[in-house]
Amino acid sequence: MKFIIAILIYSIFFSASLFAQHEKEIEQTTIDLLQTDSLWIKEIFTFPIRFAKEIDYKGIEEAQFPKGWSSKESPNFWSYVFVWNVEGNRVNSVKELEADLKTYFDGLMGLPNTITQFTQKEDSTNNTYYVGKVSFFDNLRTKQNIELNVLVQKQYCEETNKSLVVFRFSPKDFNHQVWNTIEKVILRANACDFKINNNH
Repeated sequence: MKFIIAILIYSIFFSASLFAQHEKEIEQTTIDLLQTDSLWIKEIFTFPIRFAKEIDYKGIEEAQFPKGWSSKESPNFWSYVFVWNVEGNRVNSVKELEADLKTYFDGLMGLPNTITQFTQKEDSTNNTYYVGKVSFFDNLRTKQNIELNVLVQKQYCEETNKSLVVFRFSPKDFNHQVWNTIEKVILRANACDFKINNNH
């Protein structure tokens, strides 16, 4: 009996250790992907993201939120940045981008009524840029329809065969000063070197 109890205790301890190690690996892969100041709040999600499992990527999302982003009285309301660090060459067209963001916000809000509309801007050597809008019913904060302006930057890391896709959101017009804050959040110069360790 004592032997069985010892085995059970060891199994629980071993499982907990593996989980803690896995969480540490996920944290390490995202801790420096985006450069922000100390007032921004970070969250990490692992693909497939629980509310948008249909986005069948392997990797992580690092989201960064400025102070006041969840307050309706703040100029930063619903203004934030996130980056997808995913395996393979992803988000290669307007169609793919629109489909991914519709799935994402449909799942986040629990309502299948998201409208996405994007155009592709000029590409640089390693980057593709998109600009557009995402409209949905804000089931989290205002309980009203909301429209976010969006800038998207996709960088393909050829040597590591992965994509870094940076999304910048705000309901403010692109000429509003809040975009000065959002656009200061940039990828680390060595972001392509970060490994993806999210095997379950």
